[in-house]
Amino acid sequence: MTQDTGVVEIYKEEAQEISSALPNQSAPQQIDSNPSVSAVVEEKIALADDKKFIDPQDPNIKTPFRMLLLIGWDWILLILGVLSFVGLGILPIVFFFVLGDLIGALSDTSDVEATRAVVNSTALKMTYMAIGAFFAALFGKALLGTAAQRISIRTKKYYFHSIVKQEIGFFDMKSTGNMIKTLSEDIAKLTTVIDVDLMNISQSAGQSIFGFIMALITAYDVGLLGFTSLPLMFILIVFSSIMMDLLSKRSSQQLSKSVSTVNEVMSSMRTVRSMAGEEKELKRYTREIGAAGITGTISAFINAISSSLITFFIWGAVALAFWWAGKKLEAGTLEVSSLIKIWGFVIITVTGAQALLNNIPSIVKSSSSTVSLLNVIYRKPAIPYSGGEKIDTIRGHIVFENVTFRYPSRPKVAVLKNFTLDMQPGKSVALVGQSGSGKSTIVGLVEKWYEPEEGTITVDGVDLKTIDPMWLHRHVGIVSQEPTLFATTIYKNITYAIDTLNFNTRNELKKQNPNISEEEIEAKLIPSSQEIVEQAAKSANAHDFIIKLPEGYNTVLGERGVSLSGGQKQRIAIARSVLQNPSILLLDEATSALDTKSESLVQDALEKLMVNRTTIVVAHRLTTVQNCDMIVVMKQGVVVEKGTHNELINKTNGYYNALATKQKNFGKKSTLTPSQSSDSLSNNSSDEASSSESDVNSDNSATSATQKPLLSDQTVTTIDASVQPNVVIEPQLTKTKKISKRRAKKNAKNKQEFAEAEDIKDVHAPNIRSFLPIFTLFGADILSMPLFMFGAAGVGAAPLVTMLIFGRITNKVVPARNADGVLIPFPPGYSLSAAISEEASYVAIIAAAACVCQFLNNFFSNFASERFATRIKRHMFKNAVQQEMGYFDITKGGKILSIFSEDVYNIKDGFTIRLATVAQNLSQFIVGVILAFITSWQMSIIMFFVSLATSFLTICIVHAFVLHYQKKFIKYSSNSMVTASEVMGAIRTVRSMAGENREMKRFDQDADRAMIAASMGNGFMSASFGIVLFCIWAVTALAQWYGGNLLADGVLPAAALTQVTGNMTFAIMGLSLAMIEFSNVSKGFQSSISVLKIAKRKAQIPLRGGKTLPSIQGNVELENVDFAYPSRPNVIVMKNFSLKITKGQHVALVGESGSGKSTITGLIERFYDPLQGVVKIDGLDLKEADPEWLHRNVAIVTQEPVLFATTIRKNITYAVGDENVTFEQVTDAAKAANAHDFIMSLPDNYDTMIGERGVSMSGGQKQRVAIARAMLQNASLLLLDEATSALDTEAESLVQAALDKLMVGRTTIVIAHRLTTIQDCDVIVVMRAGEIVEIGNHKELIAKGGAYFKLAQKQMSFGSDDPSSKVTMSESD
Repeated sequence: MTQDTGVVEIYKEEAQEISSALPNQSAPQQIDSNPSVSAVVEEKIALADDKKFIDPQDPNIKTPFRMLLLIGWDWILLILGVLSFVGLGILPIVFFFVLGDLIGALSDTSDVEATRAVVNSTALKMTYMAIGAFFAALFGKALLGTAAQRISIRTKKYYFHSIVKQEIGFFDMKSTGNMIKTLSEDIAKLTTVIDVDLMNISQSAGQSIFGFIMALITAYDVGLLGFTSLPLMFILIVFSSIMMDLLSKRSSQQLSKSVSTVNEVMSSMRTVRSMAGEEKELKRYTREIGAAGITGTISAFINAISSSLITFFIWGAVALAFWWAGKKLEAGTLEVSSLIKIWGFVIITVTGAQALLNNIPSIVKSSSSTVSLLNVIYRKPAIPYSGGEKIDTIRGHIVFENVTFRYPSRPKVAVLKNFTLDMQPGKSVALVGQSGSGKSTIVGLVEKWYEPEEGTITVDGVDLKTIDPMWLHRHVGIVSQEPTLFATTIYKNITYAIDTLNFNTRNELKKQNPNISEEEIEAKLIPSSQEIVEQAAKSANAHDFIIKLPEGYNTVLGERGVSLSGGQKQRIAIARSVLQNPSILLLDEATSALDTKSESLVQDALEKLMVNRTTIVVAHRLTTVQNCDMIVVMKQGVVVEKGTHNELINKTNGYYNALATKQKNFGKKSTLTPSQSSDSLSNNSSDEASSSESDVNSDNSATSATQKPLLSDQTVTTIDASVQPNVVIEPQLTKTKKISKRRAKKNAKNKQEFAEAEDIKDVHAPNIRSFLPIFTLFGADILSMPLFMFGAAGVGAAPLVTMLIFGRITNKVVPARNADGVLIPFPPGYSLSAAISEEASYVAIIAAAACVCQFLNNFFSNFASERFATRIKRHMFKNAVQQEMGYFDITKGGKILSIFSEDVYNIKDGFTIRLATVAQNLSQFIVGVILAFITSWQMSIIMFFVSLATSFLTICIVHAFVLHYQKKFIKYSSNSMVTASEVMGAIRTVRSMAGENREMKRFDQDADRAMIAASMGNGFMSASFGIVLFCIWAVTALAQWYGGNLLADGVLPAAALTQVTGNMTFAIMGLSLAMIEFSNVSKGFQSSISVLKIAKRKAQIPLRGGKTLPSIQGNVELENVDFAYPSRPNVIVMKNFSLKITKGQHVALVGESGSGKSTITGLIERFYDPLQGVVKIDGLDLKEADPEWLHRNVAIVTQEPVLFATTIRKNITYAVGDENVTFEQVTDAAKAANAHDFIMSLPDNYDTMIGERGVSMSGGQKQRVAIARAMLQNASLLLLDEATSALDTEAESLVQAALDKLMVGRTTIVIAHRLTTIQDCDVIVVMRAGEIVEIGNHKELIAKGGAYFKLAQKQMSFGSDDPSSKVTMSESD
């Protein structure tokens, strides 16, 4: 209890450190709260956090023994490697056997020549031992090291392959962070177990087993007394192993949660930063790693108590054995040679058993981790990713019959209820209805991401359950509302689908005919030349913005395409689908993020693409679906009505008619025709492009309450007087003009492997060249290092001290020699028993000292391991969340995750447990050498200098080659983690394009490269290991020969010979084990560099600190701003941009995708700083303002809202803190955002866990929760970046009304494509290519007849075939 309290206090101290590191903040306004309600909610949340989904496919593996099935033919390498190290462990036994015979012979004869003959014979035997040591060390290390890498890489592949093959429901229930943690840290543990622990175990087992056998053969009664500790040791080991296994499983779960937090926060930094959530996330992460640290510390304490007691019992039993040996020697029933032998056998046995003991904790920890990864490897997917029936010619006749469906993550909520729908081949079917009504669920079921609970889905009469999913995905194309792009070039993103199809086709052709020629294969592949790709991009209206980038189609996108706007990402996704040319097309709000110009062009291309192919269109805007062959209106998972647009619109009391009317009347006000005679607005088009600042500050009160705005539900683009009439871009992929040499080079570059896209260099990364700064991260816990190092040194020195006693015993049992080499008899009355009993008492003292040292070693090394990991992770996390947004634009999340898991594990393992083992073995080496020198400098000097020379040679080899390959290993291993993270996060996109096999190969390539690098490093380590052991054993043989001759001449006593050779034998053992461990310590050195690059990086925009204002009035000014994104420093997004917004104004930013609208909100949020110019709020330069204060006073709702994997309530209260608001205030915000009803329909209401990134919710539901969050924040400045883009019309009208109320009295910046959402704004800014084209209010801009007016015309005309949507533009003011 005291121990636990002490540990808790340590973590309280850390919490205080964190608080002190963060500046004092004004707490959010205290609102009357209900403590009892809050407590109940907190309790429910705690239960929800611990709630585990029941996985019916879980193989429920409880033990790690199935791992043996994954070893394959590498069991041969393992067996040979184990046998080699067993042989290496037997060598000390053989040595003491030979030494015993030597001492026995020396004690029986005074003949000098006979003595020399025995010495020469012994030296020759030891030379043979040196040769044996060389081959055993060389082959043992090479074989086990190679096996370790092969098995771990194979396991890593199996794990990743199994994950990629799982059904989508698996990802709804699993955390990406947890899977990455298993893939990196847990497999790293497995590698260490095989590569290091198995070596130690094999060598120690050889010592223990053969030592035990030889001791019993030599003198069984003495041996049995020496081994009386073994039953007690067994009991303690079993008890501690059970306890540590339970604690290890608990710790693993806690660590998995912390890795999930890292993944979630690092991938959502814009959301976290915008709501000043860094402190909240830091506390959450500290709490999670702190819990794991406490669990690990308890485990360390149990292990330390167990191991220290075992140490005491071991050495106590040795003392007892030699007390009895003295009795037998005096009685004449034991010979001197047998005494020497059994002494060595018992010591070697117990030290071997102790080494075995030291490896138990890591094996136990690894076993629980291995079980978790085996449960994934052996999990059988509920929906196989491939295999099944294939249709010869797909027509696209899709039938849903009585389908009922529930998501695996929400098994109590029926999303579809007895749903029936017949979609004829070649026809287009539109699904419309409220958010969450089941529209996207239909898409997921057609993609076979899920299977229905009841009913059937057929394609061309074939049950979808029997169809090969991979074949299906080749013929089904999808463009979703939130498209996923990969961190590679634009070219590779567009060609992803056909590259995947070609990859699979190539594999199938080679499988069918291994002798097929490359020409035959190429003839069956889909062409993907630069011309074809560009034509697809033109069809998606993406070509123009792509070629403006410095690298064009070779531009490397950030993670999830972070360097592009939402509209740009969606256009690339559409180009990808156009290039795929599927038989069935699924469009899930495919044009929701596009401006009107792009949408009209892309919609035209999509409609041509839809001809004669079955198409399912999910949409909220009826203008995009009115030409569909059938429109299905859905509500709460059932079909309300269906028919054509005309049929449904004519049902006056129908749901569709009501929906169309609501959409028509949303913001209904009649429009104005342009007035060329207007006094103030008679500027020509050139004047429009250079509107003065006074236009922005003009009196906007002229916008009367009766002003009639547009009656359109479309999106916006910048259109000025120079805009040409629509040019129809044919989606057919025709050949274009001959490409230039430069283009040819780019085309060749595009043909490179997917994984070859290089990371964007971080120019602000710290220049870390040494691992030494890592010690500054350990804080006060670095004081534990001297303690465990002292304990380890004591444990290592214990056998050497016993060798000193051994020498004293030898002197007391072997008569001395005179100058002529003649034996001198013992004096009368000399008692051998008393002499040996005295030495045995010293061994008992050693037992007590070794017990204390063992406790210090085990507890503080494991304690430091947990504490170091906790501090390093906290330092990294703390510094990472303080970095500017540009850092996350150029740094892949998978790489960060890999550092947090694999690299931190290497450090905590290498700098503590492995370092303690190295210290123990080096202590054994150093003390052995010192005692040998004290005993006989003549013998020792030869051994020492040769040992020193070989050690130096080894260090040079290790430094020059091993570390080089370790760097390469870390690089490729990190690359594989980046791939894994990206694929897991984009699994729906990968699955929809049948990319599983291709992604598995991409992962395998980096994994194999990592294995090759590790194997090369292991080869050099093995060679140096073998050379060092050969030299040391050979020198030992030389010293034995030299010392034996000195003894024969009477110059050296027998004790000196035994002491020097005995000490040097233990020193050799210590050095060999230290070398084995050094590779793991050096891994820590290399990983330190990666960790320090995060922990020591200086943020270019400080997270906190600077000037604040008592309150924000809302005057915003951008003055002469130049800006380029860090991920694209050569692309100037804004040049000399100026805009002034006065207090309380509502300003709308409109323009085509990529025109710089969202860039303005990023600058106001100070996600970035301008290259030139200033951004001010109330006259305060944001570069001088406290960013945290800023973010607490600015609220933002984005086009792609990010939610966290917690409860709905926690998401809504994220910005203000759950403890600062009442439940009533939460529900009021949800009601205002039109979210309350769907939340209350969920089984756990506001305490419903929503999964990673809100995966269990529809796009509209997520956006409504995000709006409720912003409403509760009650900020002074409001930023709405397409805040209602994912909402259906009914929800949008309600939410827009709530937003209108929220905007009252607040400065608001609205980014929108649909003019209906912004026409009441005081100022409308029309942008293009980072410049202002026009500025004014709606009435003024319409009157100008310029870009905004033409934009309005385009919105009016787009979808004008709908009679109900036609509006006559007339002057009515």
